[in-house]
Amino acid sequence: MKEPRSLKLWTIAVALIAVGILAMGQVAYPPKGPRPEKISPITFHLEPVTTLQQHLSAGIEKTNADLALTLTELRQGTGPSPDAIRARFGRSYLADPIIWDEGGKPHTGWFERDGVLAYLGQLVKTSTFIQPQSVHVYLEYLPLRSERFAQHNPGFDSPPPIKTGAELKTFLESGVDFLINIRTVLAYAPYDDPPIIGNAEAIPHRFVCWPTY
Repeated sequence: MKEPRSLKLWTIAVALIAVGILAMGQVAYPPKGPRPEKISPITFHLEPVTTLQQHLSAGIEKTNADLALTLTELRQGTGPSPDAIRARFGRSYLADPIIWDEGGKPHTGWFERDGVLAYLGQLVKTSTFIQPQSVHVYLEYLPLRSERFAQHNPGFDSPPPIKTGAELKTFLESGVDFLINIRTVLAYAPYDDPPIIGNAEAIPHRFVCWPTY
């Protein structure tokens, strides 16, 4: 009477072993196919002691201090006046500003109806905290004899070999080697998506670093 039960248990054991072997086979012999290449992350940084970075940092810090003052005045309802805005930002990266609100909508210019001042004025009324926070600087290098260089250097679409004297002076005073975009994140409570303010058009950096950077 025990024999049928033993046979049944043996059959179950064999089935379990077969399932286990099948599972092991699936692990040991996966389908073959192309293996993805492993790419290491690459990060680029300017050397912190370069003249370009030092000048940019100093200019941005001063501009963002003026921006913090402007936000305070807007919150207090004491200004700023158009003349104050021009004096503070006329030769900075915010001379021609753009700000993206928390929904991603752009607001351009200081004094337009739906411009930067109008937007910031509404923003300070609903926020408990707002000030310039992190800054991101994007540099685009323009190689000589490239399409991008020609686009931003009229008359130098096919620059001749630079010599000395007046020709060199003209080239250095007019030649643009970098385009700069600066983006400042405004820390903003109580909402989670902060607005971002920066320059609407790329700032041209000239070989002689004049007049702004």
